[in-house]
Amino acid sequence: MKRFILVMGLLCAVAFPCYAQNWTPQDSLRLNRLLKGEGEVKLNPEVLQELEMNNSLGTPKAVMDKSWMDFDNSLPVMPKAPEKKVVLTLRPYTANTKYNWDPIYQKKIKVDKDTWRGDEFYALKILMIPTNWAKHPFDAGPRETVEQIEATGLRYRVTERANNMAVGGWQGASGGGISGLDLMTPFTREFWNFKGRKRRARTLEVLKAYGDSITVLEQQ
Repeated sequence: MKRFILVMGLLCAVAFPCYAQNWTPQDSLRLNRLLKGEGEVKLNPEVLQELEMNNSLGTPKAVMDKSWMDFDNSLPVMPKAPEKKVVLTLRPYTANTKYNWDPIYQKKIKVDKDTWRGDEFYALKILMIPTNWAKHPFDAGPRETVEQIEATGLRYRVTERANNMAVGGWQGASGGGISGLDLMTPFTREFWNFKGRKRRARTLEVLKAYGDSITVLEQQ
């Protein structure tokens, strides 16, 4: 009997506080009346202090995580371009070099009917050179830029050697030689074309005579 009374007392002690905490319709009406009223709503300071003490999170901080600024992994990724290795060689042209590829400047070139003329000075002839620049290595005047030096027909060669050491030097665009003489000339077909040179000289002579005759007639 004593045990039964003890169990019932414990149940009542636990059940009544829980029942008292239930929200009732009267509580809703009372809260609605307080919110709609013109008076100031007074809160229990002890309850507020208890809520602050029970708040283990403390003061809320600003969110610093900006997920919208993260990289989107779903976007396509451009493959990394291979790094170009600089290779120093005296023979840049190989058997696999394409016809429109310049291995010196590492870029494509335009190939047309005027590209291969066999004339080493063709690039200099079509070059727009100012009139006050020197046209020959022995012409007077200062050379202030590399372009002015190249306009005279010289090119800088880094493959020259002196005392068994690599040094640079300026040479003619047609190649190296002694006192301006091109040593590669005997290995060209033009050098051994004696009849062709003779016909060319005769043609120039006839054209010169024809021009002189026209000039004389015009003067008369």
